Amino acid sequence: MPVSQLKGLFNFDCCNSRDKVLSHAGLVARELMNNWKIISPYGERRFLGLEFYLIIPEVFVDDATHARREQLESGTFYFHTKSKGQWTPPIFNRHGVDITCGNKDCGIYGGILLRHLGGEGHRDGSGVALRSLVRGDQGFKPIKRGSPLGKWSNAEIDFFNRENSSSIFNGPMRVEYDPLIEKIEVTPVARIGLGNKQFAKELLGFRAR
Repeated sequence: MPVSQLKGLFNFDCCNSRDKVLSHAGLVARELMNNWKIISPYGERRFLGLEFYLIIPEVFVDDATHARREQLESGTFYFHTKSKGQWTPPIFNRHGVDITCGNKDCGIYGGILLRHLGGEGHRDGSGVALRSLVRGDQGFKPIKRGSPLGKWSNAEIDFFNRENSSSIFNGPMRVEYDPLIEKIEVTPVARIGLGNKQFAKELLGFRAR
């Protein structure tokens, strides 16, 4: 699938019902997980788990979505921030990264959370997924209390500053077309850790089996 087609697939403005939102999210997840990989300066990763967060006016207003202005874009990276205003780098104890799939003209906020990435010693979790992109396989390892690894280095902060809102198709962190010969089964599941959020039980998480 060429880049232009993947860009088109990120378009959720065609979804005018809950069922279409769920169906289209599944289509995007299967495409990314079977045919694309993510590359960073620290290695290549396959997508093993993704979660979708969307606000589509009058169709699907998910109160778990950050509704950040970064999520009005499409095909860019959004590193999660605690800031209510201008973007600032993620804090260490609560971090993750999205591929955006929004549409500013339609008022659609969209983020595809990288929930689980492959690699040696890989494990589920949006935090470890992000750390693996800036630390390699070391990013999957547990961090002991008091360890200097329990905070971002200056180089990592510089990386976030450079790459936030950058295109996913070029740069030091990017996605590339690399179809699997043997396709994997992708299973829709509920997203993790949403508590009593309105759409917590919707199957907007996707896992490789």
